[in-house]
Amino acid sequence: MSGMLLIDPDRASAVEDALLAIDRSGRIAYAGKARDDIRRQFERRGYERRSLAGHSVLPPLIDAHVHLDLNLEPGSQRPGSAGDRALDNLRTALADGITTLRDCGAADFALNVLKDRCRRDQKTDLFISGPPLTTQGGHMHNVGWCVQEVGALRAAVDRLAAGGADFVKICATGGMLTRESNPRGAQYSTGQLRAVVEQAAQHGLKVTAHAHGAAGIRNCIAAGVHSIEHCSFLGAIDGRDLDETLLAEMARRGIFLGGTITRSKCDVDPETVRRVVDGEPIEPFWFFRHLYRRALAAGVELIISSDAGFPGNDFGHFYKRLKTAVDVYGLTVMDTLKAVTATAARMLGLARQNFRPGQAADLVVVAGDVRGDIGALAHVKLVVSKGQAVYDPASGSVMN
Repeated sequence: MSGMLLIDPDRASAVEDALLAIDRSGRIAYAGKARDDIRRQFERRGYERRSLAGHSVLPPLIDAHVHLDLNLEPGSQRPGSAGDRALDNLRTALADGITTLRDCGAADFALNVLKDRCRRDQKTDLFISGPPLTTQGGHMHNVGWCVQEVGALRAAVDRLAAGGADFVKICATGGMLTRESNPRGAQYSTGQLRAVVEQAAQHGLKVTAHAHGAAGIRNCIAAGVHSIEHCSFLGAIDGRDLDETLLAEMARRGIFLGGTITRSKCDVDPETVRRVVDGEPIEPFWFFRHLYRRALAAGVELIISSDAGFPGNDFGHFYKRLKTAVDVYGLTVMDTLKAVTATAARMLGLARQNFRPGQAADLVVVAGDVRGDIGALAHVKLVVSKGQAVYDPASGSVMN
């Protein structure tokens, strides 16, 4: 790669030897093939020239499942105030090229202050669910609201909307990190979940559901939730219970699949990777390799996220999650990049058009060619969000 590479994952397109011109207001003036006449035109107009040869430029990333401030176990609170922890995690995400985060569950509305700051600064986007809805002893019950009856669920949705939630998070099954819960079992019926979906719609809110067990996933699909997180298809007793007709139904209903790749799933030795790629059913890698590829083939909108924020799954090194999606789960680089840009943007209702003249610049610059190795995202050199440089380790200056 001799020149700059301009990547648009939504169109699976890459322009080699590209030219990107950004005016002094931070808006894109040109994005496309570099031509001498076009370059001279911008130089005559006083544009500062900055060489990005050997770099890839792509839209900023979205991590659609994080926990900026999470304490699942009493007594495990880390030092520092909630605001400090959340802000530190947000800054770590920025250094990874992430300018949009969706927080999927925190106690009370602790993140409202940070969300307001993000909107005031107009540099990053933060979407929050507030406390997740769950059952007594259910997943995240230490930070969530424990409600079971339909009337109480509807009232809880009203409270979430009044408190500033951008979407509703409900734990449709138990979870791995809540020891007393059952990840394989459904915590809510289809009727209960549908009541939450209907009540959320009254406030213009979507519902995302945490679901590991196949029974809970079936209920979520039937109830019409907007997205399903994890989607592990655990059987009622053991093993997995993937019914591919459910993937087809998710595609038909437009339900997003939120694939979460935690740090533990990234720590795969090369021999295990080779065996999984060769078809050995080594769990959980083999299952998710099959699930994500079958979901895309069925037309399901796939999102890749980190679930960062719980012990052992810290923020940072987002590129490792994406490299795992490619190397272990067998996704293409473009499908993986699309999952953390365009698809995630659609799920959040963000009307993004990458590199369109006249719009505020949103981009990430990384050293290397991400097409050949998505691990190049480890080398973020510049992040521009809404026309402003929000991460520039070289100089801190705004690119003109």
